[in-house]
Amino acid sequence: MIVEEVNISSLIPYGDNPRKYGPREIEQFAAAIREFGFRVPVLALRDGRLIDGHFRLAAAAAAGLSSVPAVYVDGWPEEKVRAFRLAINRMADLATWDEEKLAAELKALSEQSFDLSLLGFDGVELERLLAESAGSGAGDGDGADAPKVNKAIAGMDDLAPDEEELAILSGRRFLVEFSGGKDSTAAALWVRRFLPENDVELCFVDMGADFIGFHGHLTAVAADLGGRLKTLRSREHMIEVFLQKGKLPHFGHPYCHEVLHKTLDAYMKEHAPEEIVIVRGGRLQERGKKGKARPSRFMTVDRLKGYAFFQPLYFALKDAADKILAANQTPIWDGYTRGLQRTACRVCPGQKPRAYAALRQNFPEVFSELRWLEARLGTGYWQDKTPDKSASVEHMADRGQKAFEENQAQEAAA
Repeated sequence: MIVEEVNISSLIPYGDNPRKYGPREIEQFAAAIREFGFRVPVLALRDGRLIDGHFRLAAAAAAGLSSVPAVYVDGWPEEKVRAFRLAINRMADLATWDEEKLAAELKALSEQSFDLSLLGFDGVELERLLAESAGSGAGDGDGADAPKVNKAIAGMDDLAPDEEELAILSGRRFLVEFSGGKDSTAAALWVRRFLPENDVELCFVDMGADFIGFHGHLTAVAADLGGRLKTLRSREHMIEVFLQKGKLPHFGHPYCHEVLHKTLDAYMKEHAPEEIVIVRGGRLQERGKKGKARPSRFMTVDRLKGYAFFQPLYFALKDAADKILAANQTPIWDGYTRGLQRTACRVCPGQKPRAYAALRQNFPEVFSELRWLEARLGTGYWQDKTPDKSASVEHMADRGQKAFEENQAQEAAA
């Protein structure tokens, strides 16, 4: 391979390059070139047509370079040139970060006073990773030093942010992934309690299958917390999706989640990553058996790289949200008192048997709807213990009847 120094003006960028970057990204890259130099040659045809290196070339020009190193490739047919442009860019996206090692590398550079802004990470991401590295001595969830639920955390005061968290959260806009349930409501309340000056938006996704009157509850919670309710309506109606798929979503492939995240993600991406923090109500206890425990309440999501996610209740006990909402007299959905356990879509196949018993008795129109769907789609309830998931919704309700009756007795006594 022969590397030649080539004048920038002699190179011709491909006009239909599908990779996008703007002035801000170009200037970020240009700053790195000024620091490190131009070290990776571009790839071009002898007639000057650029194959790979469009972003690097734009950044080199912005950095004031008049020439760049290049490798010429001749004899390739047009379809191979076109395919290589796509392949070389796509392959770069296939690898992902080992966040523990990444955080450790960033921490080491920070301690040596290196300018981390030259690495291409945005400010929010850097702050989150550095905050995580401070507690990275915790293992991956399997060792003795893995982070655990803190049994001392029971109320709001026990969940106060530390200095590192405040440094990241202060001054940002909060977008709460809001289901109207206890955990997401308690997370929104946490934001209002500890960062009262921050702008808060409660982002609820309407997929067309909510319980009757549920939006009234959402409105009441938003008014109580002093936050804005932002109802995001999915383009796809959940029951129509069920019918189009011809089967219920199963635990291993909850395609209903794809509809939810598609709607939420599109709205989140309307905001610059450095301007917002996405708040969730998730807890460490909810992760799967193979899930990795994090040492921090911050997290990343591959679908939204660069955005900071924060879970205020992450290390809290399961009933922490109940105690927080009761102590603050925050509105709670009346479906809980009628035997339901989640605010999910009314036709969710992931409900526990007790919830199906509650639907049969207290929400007969919803139970009839489930039977109607079952006649068309078959069975497949996630909590069904039969090997082939063949139990009907009636059998699920029968299984949960005793637990439902005990729950109703407790509610009556309270």
